[in-house]
Parts: sequence; structure tokens; C-alpha cells
Amino acid sequence: MEKMNYTKEPFDACYSKRGICVDKSVLSKNVQQFCGVPPGHPYPSRKTCLQRAKQNIKDNYLFVGTTEDYDGFLQVLEKLLPDMFHALTVFYRNLKRRSYWKLTETLNKTGPSETVKRALRAELHLEYELYDFIKQEFENLKQKLGITA
Repeated sequence: MEKMNYTKEPFDACYSKRGICVDKSVLSKNVQQFCGVPPGHPYPSRKTCLQRAKQNIKDNYLFVGTTEDYDGFLQVLEKLLPDMFHALTVFYRNLKRRSYWKLTETLNKTGPSETVKRALRAELHLEYELYDFIKQEFENLKQKLGITA
């Protein structure tokens, strides 16, 4: 994976000059990764690749979660693989309560404007479609397992 240029530059400024923060080789990885085409091989059309990615997720992964619902991800691991992940959420929540957890938090970060968010959603519409698919599949699985939080 390419290295990101982590600067203190606001995201909107990076976006307006089409910097590394919006480089498609960095941002457009999920559809390609889940599509399953080996590096160096020709990719099918982006839409075909998206459909293949969705099918691969259904056929080849126990589940795929999101970082926004990390607690839910851990709860699903506990339910589906209890021998390996017993009491994982308790461990994680205790870890979060410790004071050093805050040391890794990003401070004073300005998020992208609504204009930039809309533009990115349009530019990365296939990535968003895959993300929305993953999120919905994950929510369906949590509901099936009785996980509400």
C-alpha cells in the first residue's frame, strides 16, 4: 500500500489542489481488493469488479465489519468464534478506559466540508456502494445474532 503524506494541512486544502489525500490509487482500494484480481492482471470494468467484490464478500468471508462499529465487530467475533474470542469486548472496553488510550487520539482535526464530502461521494461512488453493502450485510448479521449495540 502506498504511503500517505500525513501533514497538518486541512483536508479541504489538500482536496482543492488534488493532493495525495484524494489520490485514487490510495482511496479506491476496497473494490479492487475485494474483487480479487491479482496485481498485474487486467481488471474488469469497475462496475463488474464491484459486483464481483460483493459476491466475494458473501462467498469467501465469514463477515466484514466497519471501523465505525468496532464494538459491534468484536461482539460478532465473540458470537461466531467464542472459543477464540471469549470476553473480547470486556477486554477491549477495559483497555479503552485506561488513560493512555487518549494518547493516540487526533487533536484539533478539521474534517472535510459538506461540499468536499459530496464531491468525494460522487467521485468514489463505487467505493461508497461497496461500503454501504458491507455496512448493510454487517447490520443484518448483527440483527440475526441478536446484537443490538
